[in-house]
Amino acid sequence: MKGWQKILFIVLAVFFVLVIGTAGVLGRNILYKDYPSLSELSQKEVVERTNIAPEDNLFIKKLKNNALDDYLSVASTSFAKDLPTNEKLINQIEDGSLPTDKYTASLPSLKKAMKATDDDMDMLQTDYDNARLVTVTKTVTDALALLTTKSLEQFMQQVNSLADLSKTSAESLATADNETTASNLQTAIETLGTANDNISNFNQFITASKNYDQLTTASYQASFSQTGSLIQEFNPVMTKLSNYLTMKESINQKTKEIQALKAKVDKSKALTEGSVPLDNFQGMTMAQVKAKMQGLAYKVKLADDQEDGDKAIVTRQEPALENYQRIVKGKTVTLYTATKTKPTASSSADKSDDKKDQTPESSGTTPSSSTTQKP
Repeated sequence: MKGWQKILFIVLAVFFVLVIGTAGVLGRNILYKDYPSLSELSQKEVVERTNIAPEDNLFIKKLKNNALDDYLSVASTSFAKDLPTNEKLINQIEDGSLPTDKYTASLPSLKKAMKATDDDMDMLQTDYDNARLVTVTKTVTDALALLTTKSLEQFMQQVNSLADLSKTSAESLATADNETTASNLQTAIETLGTANDNISNFNQFITASKNYDQLTTASYQASFSQTGSLIQEFNPVMTKLSNYLTMKESINQKTKEIQALKAKVDKSKALTEGSVPLDNFQGMTMAQVKAKMQGLAYKVKLADDQEDGDKAIVTRQEPALENYQRIVKGKTVTLYTATKTKPTASSSADKSDDKKDQTPESSGTTPSSSTTQKP
């Protein structure tokens, strides 16, 4: 290779190195300008954060899958970066420890981070309602065991919160059957009843005593007390008690409404389990009805004096479909076609005359034209 060729080769090599280096620097700057989060997490960190663990619930799996998809599709690590925070929120929602206001505020960002559907968010809402109901029920139960007059105000607020949550769960149960919700609601209602009974002790205390300063611990315990510490701290909060009792009446009313709603839900569920959808027979022929009757959970019969031929058309049914959507198993549906025509007296006489007309003539002999008289 000649000297000038070597020089040209070296110049070209340096030129290409500079071009490639410049392109790399520019490309990196452009890439980070479009996706600044790339500079925050490495690929290894994204993979580690989005790795699904056996204990991950449905919503955490959605968070991780969407974070990984977002990284692979548009090279963004924003969802991966927020994973720890969002996972914590999901866990607090699932165990009911997240306050209601924070839960409501977190929903839009969580929906986006999970790329969740409306059905997914409804499921998350149900989980949160159940978790909150369990959490507050336990809080009220624990507070009952340590109830004193100093804790009465906070206790009333907790019971009121439980009543509100129970009402929400009862309304949810009325629209969508859920065994977990039903079980948690039953426990909550029982807890509300116990709480109301305990609060009533304070009302009995006021009614039975006219001189609170002279009422001793022993006399109170003998009559109404379930907790010896109540009388020791009662006087300082006497002025507030009327407000508590007013709230107690509100809670009591809510409890009754919840119990009534749950009773309706239970009755509706029992009726649904003991019934089946009612079929529409109107317009069918009796042949079609007979074919459809096989395997039905209820009975079908034709009303008296109705045409029962295979081609007879059902004109109505009782119970009618426009009035009842379901029928109790084993009950009977009555069908109507056309009323059979009964024979009248005149038609019987006509039939008798027809028979007479068809009677054979007498067997007389008629002279034959070929017969001749002997001479």
